Amino acid sequence: VLALINPWPGRAPWMPIAIAEAKLRYGKQEDVLENEIDYHVEIGDGSKSMSAVAWCAAFANWCLSKANFPVDNISFRDHRAIMGRAHGFYEINEKEKIRNPLFVELAKPIYGAISVATSRSGHGYHVGFAYGKEGEENLILLGGNQDDRIKFSPFNKDATQVVKVIGKDGKIKEKKIKCSSYLRYFVPVSYYEQAKKDLENPGIERMDVDALNKFIGVPPRTKKEIKTKTKTK
Repeated sequence: VLALINPWPGRAPWMPIAIAEAKLRYGKQEDVLENEIDYHVEIGDGSKSMSAVAWCAAFANWCLSKANFPVDNISFRDHRAIMGRAHGFYEINEKEKIRNPLFVELAKPIYGAISVATSRSGHGYHVGFAYGKEGEENLILLGGNQDDRIKFSPFNKDATQVVKVIGKDGKIKEKKIKCSSYLRYFVPVSYYEQAKKDLENPGIERMDVDALNKFIGVPPRTKKEIKTKTKTK
């Protein structure tokens, strides 16, 4: 597991930056972290407090910009503010759902994919980078504002799941249910050709979330945290 904390060679050039930042900040929570760096201020999205305004998108865009990918489309209304919003990777105006041409959606995750946690209604509320998988249902994201810090966290990846239930006849049956949230995947438009090649070998390996976090100074999850949804804001 610890060997896999290193970036995948030749893939997603923003990931070495995200990983290095996670190592550097070593599990510090946002009230301490924002005294060292404020990702909102760094990308200029208009917000000036990580403890008051969700910063997952600001962190993701900071990593992308450090890797020389454009994150600000000045032709859009509120172009500064949307850099600080998770749903800004695929929509600008929630009513009109204008696509953000800086990013392209993928049908499946690849290593480093910009992964937007999306509610059943279609609204993106959190974003991180695809890093690995936990079991068959969860994708491990490396992101900011995950439990108020930069860390690895599992998120449900599918819009539907198959669960086993006991029918009226007492027999166990499989039932498909709709999930309250799921992940959508994006890459910068200039990375799309490489992303299509990456889909042949996605680079999403099974990993131990707690072992990954321990390496960057984040304590292991409690049994209660494992059973409940990862905290985002």
